[in-house]
Amino acid sequence: NGIGPAKMPLHTLIPALSLRDGRPWLVFGTEGGHGQAQTHTQLMVRMLVDGDDPQRAISAPRFTIDPGSGRIAMEDHFDHAWIDDLRRRGHEIDVVRGYRHGPGIAGRQFQCARLHGQFQGYCRILLISAGRRRA
Repeated sequence: NGIGPAKMPLHTLIPALSLRDGRPWLVFGTEGGHGQAQTHTQLMVRMLVDGDDPQRAISAPRFTIDPGSGRIAMEDHFDHAWIDDLRRRGHEIDVVRGYRHGPGIAGRQFQCARLHGQFQGYCRILLISAGRRRA
Protein backbone atom coordinates (compact mmCIF):
# COMPACT_ATOMS: atom_id res chain seq x y z
CA ASN A 1 0.00 0.00 0.00
CA GLY A 2 2.53 2.55 -1.15
CA ILE A 3 2.52 5.57 -3.40
CA GLY A 4 4.10 5.09 -6.81
CA PRO A 5 3.51 4.84 -10.56
CA ALA A 6 0.50 2.70 -11.57
CA LYS A 7 -0.46 2.15 -7.92
CA MET A 8 -3.82 2.85 -6.34
CA PRO A 9 -3.19 2.98 -2.58
CA LEU A 10 -6.04 2.23 -0.25
CA HIS A 11 -6.83 4.76 2.43
CA THR A 12 -9.32 5.16 5.22
CA LEU A 13 -10.93 8.42 4.17
CA ILE A 14 -14.26 7.30 2.74
CA PRO A 15 -17.13 8.32 5.00
CA ALA A 16 -20.42 8.33 3.13
CA LEU A 17 -23.48 10.55 2.94
CA SER A 18 -26.67 9.19 1.42
CA LEU A 19 -29.47 11.49 0.30
CA ARG A 20 -33.17 10.75 0.11
CA ASP A 21 -35.36 13.19 -1.84
CA GLY A 22 -32.35 15.52 -2.04
CA ARG A 23 -31.94 15.74 1.74
CA PRO A 24 -29.35 14.07 3.99
CA TRP A 25 -30.70 10.71 5.06
CA LEU A 26 -27.73 8.69 6.27
CA VAL A 27 -24.16 9.48 7.26
CA PHE A 28 -21.98 6.45 7.86
CA GLY A 29 -18.48 5.09 7.79
CA THR A 30 -16.10 2.43 8.98
CA GLU A 31 -12.39 1.75 9.07
CA GLY A 32 -11.03 -1.20 7.19
CA GLY A 33 -8.87 -0.52 4.10
CA HIS A 34 -10.14 -2.54 1.14
CA GLY A 35 -13.16 -3.65 3.20
CA GLN A 36 -14.57 -0.14 3.63
CA ALA A 37 -16.41 0.11 0.32
CA GLN A 38 -17.63 -3.47 0.73
CA THR A 39 -18.98 -2.71 4.20
CA HIS A 40 -20.69 0.46 2.96
CA THR A 41 -22.36 -1.52 0.17
CA GLN A 42 -23.53 -4.28 2.54
CA LEU A 43 -25.02 -1.71 4.94
CA MET A 44 -26.90 0.08 2.18
CA VAL A 45 -28.23 -3.17 0.66
CA ARG A 46 -29.46 -4.34 4.06
CA MET A 47 -31.35 -1.09 4.61
CA LEU A 48 -32.59 -0.29 1.09
CA VAL A 49 -33.26 -3.79 -0.25
CA ASP A 50 -33.81 -5.93 2.86
CA GLY A 51 -35.60 -3.20 4.82
CA ASP A 52 -33.37 -3.46 7.89
CA ASP A 53 -33.26 -0.54 10.29
CA PRO A 54 -29.77 0.96 10.73
CA GLN A 55 -29.00 -0.91 13.97
CA ARG A 56 -29.94 -4.29 12.50
CA ALA A 57 -27.93 -3.57 9.34
CA ILE A 58 -24.74 -2.76 11.21
CA SER A 59 -25.14 -5.65 13.64
CA ALA A 60 -25.46 -8.21 10.83
CA PRO A 61 -22.55 -10.46 9.81
CA ARG A 62 -20.15 -9.19 7.16
CA PHE A 63 -17.85 -10.53 4.50
CA THR A 64 -15.02 -9.07 2.45
CA ILE A 65 -13.37 -10.22 -0.73
CA ASP A 66 -9.59 -9.80 -0.81
CA PRO A 67 -8.74 -7.90 -4.01
CA GLY A 68 -5.39 -9.66 -4.34
CA SER A 69 -6.35 -13.29 -3.82
CA GLY A 70 -10.12 -13.34 -4.31
CA ARG A 71 -10.52 -15.17 -0.99
CA ILE A 72 -13.66 -14.36 0.99
CA ALA A 73 -13.46 -13.61 4.70
CA MET A 74 -16.82 -14.29 6.36
CA GLU A 75 -17.66 -13.57 9.99
CA ASP A 76 -18.35 -16.69 12.03
CA HIS A 77 -21.92 -15.72 12.83
CA PHE A 78 -23.06 -16.29 9.24
CA ASP A 79 -25.22 -19.38 8.82
CA HIS A 80 -22.65 -22.17 8.39
CA ALA A 81 -24.85 -23.83 5.74
CA TRP A 82 -24.24 -20.74 3.54
CA ILE A 83 -20.50 -20.99 4.09
CA ASP A 84 -20.51 -24.71 3.26
CA ASP A 85 -22.57 -24.08 0.11
CA LEU A 86 -20.17 -21.38 -1.09
CA ARG A 87 -17.24 -23.75 -0.53
CA ARG A 88 -19.00 -26.49 -2.52
CA ARG A 89 -19.35 -23.98 -5.37
CA GLY A 90 -15.59 -23.46 -5.39
CA HIS A 91 -15.19 -20.26 -3.36
CA GLU A 92 -12.19 -20.01 -1.05
CA ILE A 93 -13.65 -19.03 2.33
CA ASP A 94 -11.87 -17.98 5.49
CA VAL A 95 -14.16 -17.94 8.51
CA VAL A 96 -13.05 -15.14 10.81
CA ARG A 97 -14.14 -14.26 14.30
CA GLY A 98 -17.00 -11.80 14.17
CA TYR A 99 -16.85 -8.27 15.54
CA ARG A 100 -13.13 -7.88 14.85
CA HIS A 101 -10.84 -6.12 12.41
CA GLY A 102 -11.60 -7.59 9.02
CA PRO A 103 -15.01 -7.42 7.36
CA GLY A 104 -15.64 -3.82 8.38
CA ILE A 105 -14.15 -3.01 11.76
CA ALA A 106 -17.01 -3.80 14.08
CA GLY A 107 -15.81 -1.82 17.04
CA ARG A 108 -15.75 1.59 15.44
CA GLN A 109 -18.71 1.82 13.11
CA PHE A 110 -21.17 4.60 13.46
CA GLN A 111 -24.16 5.66 11.46
CA CYS A 112 -26.42 8.62 11.79
CA ALA A 113 -29.79 8.31 10.08
CA ARG A 114 -32.52 10.86 9.61
CA LEU A 115 -35.65 9.12 10.79
CA HIS A 116 -38.97 10.83 11.51
CA GLY A 117 -37.45 14.27 10.94
CA GLN A 118 -34.53 13.93 13.34
CA PHE A 119 -31.09 12.35 13.32
CA GLN A 120 -30.50 9.21 15.37
CA GLY A 121 -27.18 7.44 15.97
CA TYR A 122 -26.45 3.72 15.78
CA CYS A 123 -23.26 1.79 16.37
CA ARG A 124 -21.78 -1.69 16.50
CA ILE A 125 -19.74 -1.78 19.66
CA LEU A 126 -16.97 -4.20 20.48
CA LEU A 127 -16.83 -5.06 24.15
CA ILE A 128 -13.73 -6.72 25.56
CA SER A 129 -14.06 -8.44 28.91
CA ALA A 130 -11.57 -10.90 30.42
CA GLY A 131 -10.01 -11.50 26.99
CA ARG A 132 -13.35 -12.36 25.35
CA ARG A 133 -15.01 -10.24 22.70
CA ARG A 134 -18.74 -9.88 22.33
CA ALA A 135 -21.15 -7.51 20.62
